[in-house]
Amino acid sequence: MTAGAVYLLTGCVFLYRVCREHDWWALCLPLGAISMSLGFGVRILLHSPDHQHKTTLIPEEVLVSCSPAAYLAFNYIVYGRLLRFNIGSRHSLIRPNWIAAFFITSDVSTFVIQAAGAALLVSATTADRGATIFQIGVILQSVSYYVFCVFVTWTWWSIRKEKIATGRECWWTAYKVLGVSSVFIVVRTVYRILESSLSRTSVIRSHEIFLYTLDILTLFIAISFYLIWWPGRYLGRDSISGGLPNYQKVLKDENDTAYHPSYDYSQSVLPMGPRVYASN
Repeated sequence: MTAGAVYLLTGCVFLYRVCREHDWWALCLPLGAISMSLGFGVRILLHSPDHQHKTTLIPEEVLVSCSPAAYLAFNYIVYGRLLRFNIGSRHSLIRPNWIAAFFITSDVSTFVIQAAGAALLVSATTADRGATIFQIGVILQSVSYYVFCVFVTWTWWSIRKEKIATGRECWWTAYKVLGVSSVFIVVRTVYRILESSLSRTSVIRSHEIFLYTLDILTLFIAISFYLIWWPGRYLGRDSISGGLPNYQKVLKDENDTAYHPSYDYSQSVLPMGPRVYASN
């Protein structure tokens, strides 16, 4: 009950932020939180023997187990938009426009696999097959996110290597929050893989404390950072996507060109144009 109320409130706050800022690209985050709260609501009904049938079990399993895919999708979108509007495609392993499409396609595919497995779990005759299908979906979703983490780490390394960014750009806040959020999501994926591979009589699956601490609480922490540091506030500001961050463009009187003291122009692929003035 408490978990459902917390996720519902969090989802409503996210929805308010999306509507106020017109960040429609972020709609998956509040929808995921609200869907998960509905799953907890359905779970309450399962305490009554009268509601322990397929029409209740399937929605509960799908909503609680699969709604977190929306949180992963949100992180994919944030990363892609940071690359497009703040960081630049040169710091991406693939084209930024493909980031969200690639990983969200993977996310949706694994969501469907998990949902199919969850639907089979409620029947005694198909429970074993459903558990196998569900586990495959969990593993594939986790591997996809691990690959995503490699992308995020490589981008950070590439930015540091280039030495254009000073580390004081405002979008670093969104990037760091994305990284911290990913750490908690990775912890949750490890738990989900372990849980799906164990029998129902195992300690981890038979004690709900593990579910609430390593799954529900971990996911809440992963998305709660966005309540404070909403990424939409940082997109497009202090951009280095064109090479030099606007607020660092200064004049070098000797040759009348844009100049940045910490950047090695002998290695630059960017054209050295005429006089460039700092934007307001």
